[in-house]
Amino acid sequence: MPCILVHELKIKNGANESRRMLVRTKEDTAREWCKSVIVVTHRSCERGMMVILDTKNQQRATVEFPDNPEKPTTIKDFFIKIYGVDAMEKVVDECSTDYIESKLREDMETIEVWKREIPIGKYTLKINSESKDRLLLITEVATDEKHLLQCQSEGGTMVYEIPFPLKPASDYVVQAFYGSSLGPGKYSLSAHAHFEFRTAMLQKHVQLLYNRASEFCRPARRCAIYHLYRNKPRHYFEKIRSGGGVMTKYLKNNGGDQASPLNRSIQGLFFSAHYKYSPDGWPYLPERSPFGDQRLHVALPFFVNPNNNMYFADFFCHYKNHHVTLVITKAGSYSDQFCKQHLIPVDKMNNPFLYYNHWQNTCFTNVDLNIELFYTENIDIGYLMYHDYAYFSFCKVIGNSKGKSFIGQMKNKECQKCNLTSEEIIEPVL
Repeated sequence: MPCILVHELKIKNGANESRRMLVRTKEDTAREWCKSVIVVTHRSCERGMMVILDTKNQQRATVEFPDNPEKPTTIKDFFIKIYGVDAMEKVVDECSTDYIESKLREDMETIEVWKREIPIGKYTLKINSESKDRLLLITEVATDEKHLLQCQSEGGTMVYEIPFPLKPASDYVVQAFYGSSLGPGKYSLSAHAHFEFRTAMLQKHVQLLYNRASEFCRPARRCAIYHLYRNKPRHYFEKIRSGGGVMTKYLKNNGGDQASPLNRSIQGLFFSAHYKYSPDGWPYLPERSPFGDQRLHVALPFFVNPNNNMYFADFFCHYKNHHVTLVITKAGSYSDQFCKQHLIPVDKMNNPFLYYNHWQNTCFTNVDLNIELFYTENIDIGYLMYHDYAYFSFCKVIGNSKGKSFIGQMKNKECQKCNLTSEEIIEPVL
């Protein structure tokens, strides 16, 4: 396929040094170009330029890089990146000079996912910057498909809805260039940000994870348990007791599978049903915890009862032990409605993870898994203690309890037992 000349660029600095650059691409690709976005940065200063051209009508252009007497620029050290963008804002081609690291100021905390409408793939970003003009480059990692999007605001925080659906359970990278307008199609760049995220899986994908977790449990070792427990540092519980005794729920972190619909969606409190097995076959609680030295034990009927519903949310590992996350909701609550739409309902009296046996009037847990329960309501510890539904004990601490519980440890992406294949994500076989 023959290449054709798209642009003849002249890059010029304040000292009247110039550099000529010919932009060529394949003939069939060039037909798709509607505009060309040219980003110019320099390794010696914290500045940049962006120029947007009408590809069909502006074949020749001069990009003049403003000079700074305190930090003079050398023309040979410019880094130039050109994106060819079609009518749908999709990047259909890109080219650049040899890479030279740019020193544009980078702010790693300026972008985050603000809102997700999971079934239709609609995602909204929250962008923080004092700049009024922004250029977003959104890349799907698996296919390297890119879209360049221009957005403007009054400066400060901006909520921006991505104008096309994102694929489920897929990795995306967002790069934002910030600056100010110097006139039509010309911008001075001052900073950029880099943000990576994984879109949520659909309910049919969560069903596949449920199937994998169920298969992992066969055959299963079970033991009777009477309490769930929650480990936190002692000052955490002291603060709750001094403040009225109510343990307040919080937003679920990004721990576990990064594509779990549960992450950053609803609030709750984590409890564990994880027991170990002694050599003689008796279950016992772990002697140490990474989450804190004080352990709150709450009677299981508080969670597993006719007024609550149970859902399967996640199956993952951290290179060794496998975990299952179950969600306990109050029937009819907002959290319950969310879980019905995105997670898998679980029969409280018949499932491979944690269930109530009516004939023995006892709950049983699977000791081959770390079973975690995310309870979506506040808990009045004082009330439970008064009615003998809860008690405290102590244990040893291992690792950094603060970082693990707040950030959440990511799933091991290499495990073949608890990760869905790309084929399953594209065409789930239920």
